[in-house]
Amino acid sequence: MSRSQSLTPFRLLVTEPMDGAANMALDEALLVSRLGKTSPPTIRFFGWRPPAISLGYGQPLDGSIDLDAATRMGIGLVRRPTGGSAILHEGPDLELTYSVVGAADDFPGADELLATYRWIGTALAAGLKMLGVPAEMVPVQPSNPEAMPAFCFARTGSYELEVGGRKLVGSAQRRQGAGFLQHGSVMLGASPRRLRRLFPAEVDPLAGMTTLEAVLGWRPSFAETAAALASGFRGAHGIELHPGGLDPDETALAELLAREKYATADAPRAGVGAVVLDGDRVLLVRRGSPPSQGKWSIPGGLIQLGERIEDAVVREVHEECGLRVQLLGLCGVLDRIVTGEPADPASPAPVRYHYIIIDYVATAAGGSLQAGSDAAEARWVPVALLSQYETTDGLAAMIHRAVKLRHASLQGGLIG
Repeated sequence: MSRSQSLTPFRLLVTEPMDGAANMALDEALLVSRLGKTSPPTIRFFGWRPPAISLGYGQPLDGSIDLDAATRMGIGLVRRPTGGSAILHEGPDLELTYSVVGAADDFPGADELLATYRWIGTALAAGLKMLGVPAEMVPVQPSNPEAMPAFCFARTGSYELEVGGRKLVGSAQRRQGAGFLQHGSVMLGASPRRLRRLFPAEVDPLAGMTTLEAVLGWRPSFAETAAALASGFRGAHGIELHPGGLDPDETALAELLAREKYATADAPRAGVGAVVLDGDRVLLVRRGSPPSQGKWSIPGGLIQLGERIEDAVVREVHEECGLRVQLLGLCGVLDRIVTGEPADPASPAPVRYHYIIIDYVATAAGGSLQAGSDAAEARWVPVALLSQYETTDGLAAMIHRAVKLRHASLQGGLIG
């Protein structure tokens, strides 16, 4: 049996430049799809527009990055699902980003972190040598979270690529269940002035890095580099690598994740909810996606740019449940913070979601109950039976408060 016959065929995606939220959301959607065995393992090459800084999964914002300077320069900010340190993604003229998504049985070593790094690094090195780049893969390095720099290219990790002792390709990986997502950045060129402004804590962020332009004396284009790297994967490992596209489920999940999870990296997001009452019943939805997937909650979601709060409540109920509602008034405000697992025991738990949720009391005014949007199910539930449902934190107290407020309004009192 040949190598190509024993390996799972891969899909090759070369996507148009997108903003940080869209790029990270798409890679997470590809991982979810692969874990569900609904799509093949995927190698993606992409750029960023507008430029953005991507933060490692557990990387703290401790002043090492000048966020004010980034804002003035029109540079976005997003947190990766993978680990490591921050990278400035200047766009396809100066950088190519790759992602590899796979399952534990897609190639020998895919079930182990360092073996996966090595498998991918071998292919990247082979591709770069086709461009004339004498890239060398660095052997296993000791792990020391306390020595982790803010800037990815200030330090070379295990199986990353260097030329002449200077880092050319930075990579980061995250394992999830029986699969993995690895990101990496190949520097075509650099903007020294912008790097020094953005990473003032580094003595010189360019001291330990190099670029294809510096090594070759000319700068390969994004397309030339992507073609060489694809050939490197084929040549180094004998894999079948076929150009492909996204399926509708991947596209829909990526759009949802970009909107709900990645749109802002390190700022709370404003959302709304509606406690819709009908006699002694309350309207509940079962969440079909993170952060509360599988739990029962009230209909609601994020406020759109330029949208008034009460308009957002009405829209969300209609999108998720198919009902029109009449708002009775403000019920309460929830501060919901969800943390993830730290990248290692010595790191702080990263904040994955932070929502400020404004809940209203409402009654149904028409429509037909039908789950939609990201609601997996919608139903009327007797308030007395709430304890039989796995609900989101603080929901039961908010519903009981809404019942009291509605009773007060019927007695001639005021809500809100």
